[in-house]
Amino acid sequence: MTRNFVPVVPQAALLESLRSLGYDPEVAIADVVDNSISAGASEIEILFDPSDDPKYVSILDDGTGMTSEELLSALTLGAKSSDTFRSESDLGRFGLGLKTASFSQARILTVVSRHMRRTSAYRWDLDRGEWEVENLTPARLKRVPGYERVKTQARGTLVVWENLDDLLHGSEIPSRRIAEVVATTKSHLSRTFHRFLKGGDQSNQINLIVNGVQLTGEDPFLESNPATQVTPVETVELDGHIMKIQGFVLPHADKFREKERKREDLGEGMWHAQGFYFYRNGRLISGGGWGAIRKRSTDSAKHTRVRIDVPNQLDKHWKLDVQKRKVEPPPVLKKVLERMHDIGRAKGEKIITYRGRRKSDERIHFLWEYFEDRGKFRYEINDKHPIIADVLTRLSGSEQRAVRSLLEKIADFLPAEDIYKRMALDSKAFDTSDNDEKITQFTAALIRALDIAAEDVESIRVQVANYEQLHRRRDLEKIIQTALDLINSEKG
Repeated sequence: MTRNFVPVVPQAALLESLRSLGYDPEVAIADVVDNSISAGASEIEILFDPSDDPKYVSILDDGTGMTSEELLSALTLGAKSSDTFRSESDLGRFGLGLKTASFSQARILTVVSRHMRRTSAYRWDLDRGEWEVENLTPARLKRVPGYERVKTQARGTLVVWENLDDLLHGSEIPSRRIAEVVATTKSHLSRTFHRFLKGGDQSNQINLIVNGVQLTGEDPFLESNPATQVTPVETVELDGHIMKIQGFVLPHADKFREKERKREDLGEGMWHAQGFYFYRNGRLISGGGWGAIRKRSTDSAKHTRVRIDVPNQLDKHWKLDVQKRKVEPPPVLKKVLERMHDIGRAKGEKIITYRGRRKSDERIHFLWEYFEDRGKFRYEINDKHPIIADVLTRLSGSEQRAVRSLLEKIADFLPAEDIYKRMALDSKAFDTSDNDEKITQFTAALIRALDIAAEDVESIRVQVANYEQLHRRRDLEKIIQTALDLINSEKG
């Protein structure tokens, strides 16, 4: 029996439908940046037209570039199957990103690529209503924004969006809308590609520039903060490929550095930022929330963030969407992820409890001591603390009594109600930071007060490690050495 097949050719209306996938501008930009990283770029420059009447957005990289045939393939929808083998550095997925991301924001897409010092350039204009691209002539090329830059490069690719209908979204003041998009794009890219930016752990480091500003990575785990607690890396094998899982428990807010204090995800947004952070080949796909594993329920878990590294060979198991924004963990990971959540929550509870300072915790020496009395509590200044005791021993009996009386009055009239009200309005405004200068001065004073004669760091560490400000500091040795340097400089 003969079977007849009739070709079904997609109509131009499909392109309009593909524009409705729901890309935000910063997510669309990130999709194009993925291509640049996959092409081995070391510098990627994004430029939003800064004029009062913005006409274009351009993304220029110094990657390997494409031949004319390769560029045409890149402009073909689904030219590369999601099942096609991809190198470990390839951040692509469905072969749709360049087109769907670009057309979600603009109606004209132009791509100019330099490979082996040869130029290939094509433009796709949706208003033509056809599945075809224009091979740009030299005269037409000259009018492409950014062409003067890319033509001087031996290799690289320039992507240009024009007729920015969806990006501008009918804004009455287009320049203001562009300014908003620039801000959200900087933030999104700093977080999404933080492991590729300076200081990240990816081998192919990049410079990422948005309207002249070089971005720095925004690490959600505060790995460089010595007060962050880190669990060992766990590995899970699936189809012969390794997934890596590691937990991080962020420190209390008073251990944040000045720059960290300004971050939304470490302030009011910290509760929402707890959870799993899924990375595909080092690129952040989804961050925050516990998915179906657990619910955001208590403050004790808000300090916990879990990093999951997944190779692109396991895409089919993770149900990665076209925009690379959502994933669904495979069942084999469920027990591991539950355990990582519970470990982090337990550590988070210790952080909160520690900051409350129970009276029964006698291992730590505090400047302010906590007392319970008939269902109420109070704080008193610890006059037996070495730093205070050292001052008192230098005074006469009457002077000592006067100072102790003063300390009692300071404790009795602590403005607790005012502190509570101000903290309720803005918890980030209360400056409890242990900055480098403060902690160095405190440590130097403690070493003097304890009359520690030894000058080797380890001997000093043993004697000061149980004092409140130094307890659990992973950089304690460095702090002690800096304090010794300060003491020696004062002697000199």
